[in-house]
Amino acid sequence: MLENKGIIVKADLTYKKRDAMFTSFWPETPQGKTAWNEIASKNDGVANVLHHQAPALIEQLRAAGYSVRASK
Repeated sequence: MLENKGIIVKADLTYKKRDAMFTSFWPETPQGKTAWNEIASKNDGVANVLHHQAPALIEQLRAAGYSVRASK
């Protein structure tokens, strides 16, 4: 969860390195599910990207107004 002026806000998407090659994304809100579906539609039904692609995807998601954070 993110904290904004003392208010805890749930991230739309979380991500974590899944293995030696992929970073996986998970929806945490209905808005995050929309973004997740878009990612998955371009990746054979899963929201996994190569590690080197993750920073650019996170930047694009944030620029589109989604909150994204690393999973614990």
